Amino acid sequence: MSRPELVEQTEGKVLGNTQSSFLRTLLYFDIFNHPLTLEEIFSYSSSLDIAEIQHEADYLLRQNWIATANGKYFLKGKDSNVQFRELLNKRANSFYEKADRYTKLISRFPFVRGVLITGSLSKGCMEENGDIDYLIITKPNRLWLCRTLLTAYKKTVLFNSRKYFCVNYYLDADSLRIPDHNLFTATEITSAKPAYNAAICEQFFMANNWTEHFYPNMQQQNLFAVHEKTETNLKRLLENLLGGKIGELADEGAMRLFMWRWKNKFKGEDKKRFEVNFRSRRNVSKHHPHGFQFRVMNSYEQKIKDFETQYKVKLT
Repeated sequence: MSRPELVEQTEGKVLGNTQSSFLRTLLYFDIFNHPLTLEEIFSYSSSLDIAEIQHEADYLLRQNWIATANGKYFLKGKDSNVQFRELLNKRANSFYEKADRYTKLISRFPFVRGVLITGSLSKGCMEENGDIDYLIITKPNRLWLCRTLLTAYKKTVLFNSRKYFCVNYYLDADSLRIPDHNLFTATEITSAKPAYNAAICEQFFMANNWTEHFYPNMQQQNLFAVHEKTETNLKRLLENLLGGKIGELADEGAMRLFMWRWKNKFKGEDKKRFEVNFRSRRNVSKHHPHGFQFRVMNSYEQKIKDFETQYKVKLT
């Protein structure tokens, strides 16, 4: 297989698209100390040929820029990440049953229409102090009531523990498209695992097909049994009671209350960051106070710069 020539420029050699895609993928997941198999590199890269991925892996190994062990690839000098990932994979196995159990519980709450597992567990990993993240899809115009009920349950019954019950992202069923079109969000969306109501979860992926620009090779693989839509008598009763004007007013009031609390608690937050971390409208509720998206993307850009400086190359 022929290889595009590396082009000499003043800032260094410009690597070909496939090489750059391979390295960018490793650099991104290195933020999480997460080495990848060739199949995963293929899924998380923009390269279209698995054979070419293997070819580039061999080339980059010869350059001594990357290394491999136990079928996983990583940046040179990051050998310990292989054992670290295997530990996280093993720990995740003990969380799947909990995720399944709490998904069933969440699905019984009024106005819940779909549940996806996100975060580290959706990638088959769990850190020692990690938690299970859920993306909740709700009935339109009842998102904030749904959030209020789930938050109340967490704060009272679970004593505010989020270990198995981190419910900080909500979308309503008529507004499934996420506007943050970047590598971080694309990774989280394509890694998300349907857990309740497969039909609406599929609508979520279709609404966010912009992720194909970042990951054209990604194939959805589920780690969990997907529970189909069911409605308990109590859920139907509460939805009927809160289905009219009272429910409408309660939902609007809940949104205002959450927003008032967050604006006061995080009043020093940059306006742009606040919008991303606490996006709050009738059809969406996001509560990510640590600004993880910004931290990851900043770290990613720095890793690219450091790699280019170290090896005197330019990634395309």
